[in-house]
Amino acid sequence: MSLTIPIPEKAKISFKVEVDSTFNISAFVARQKANLYLLMHLGELVSTGEPELWIEKQIYWRLPIIYSLPSVGTLGAIGELLVQVDNGNIELKEPQSIKEIENRVENLLNNTSLPPGVRV
Repeated sequence: MSLTIPIPEKAKISFKVEVDSTFNISAFVARQKANLYLLMHLGELVSTGEPELWIEKQIYWRLPIIYSLPSVGTLGAIGELLVQVDNGNIELKEPQSIKEIENRVENLLNNTSLPPGVRV
């Protein structure tokens, strides 16, 4: 005889996490550093969105990487990067290389209908 116990489809779980840390890099400074990094590696059409706190093995500011055209505005997010809160080091989270970001920009442009006369 087999006993089957029904398993609920969803269960709500609540928990709190408390972390003590010293931030040497504020959200504002993290965004400045990240935008300078992107400018130096990818040019002026790539920038970051709003930083949010991200906790993995270390504490980071996570920022989306945004591609925009001056005459059109934001075309979309093409990745994200992390800025360490203690020392300001920057690392790409997704994708993990500048070349992959360039490929995402190309794919975004190929799959976006731009108004006539807009130059990239």
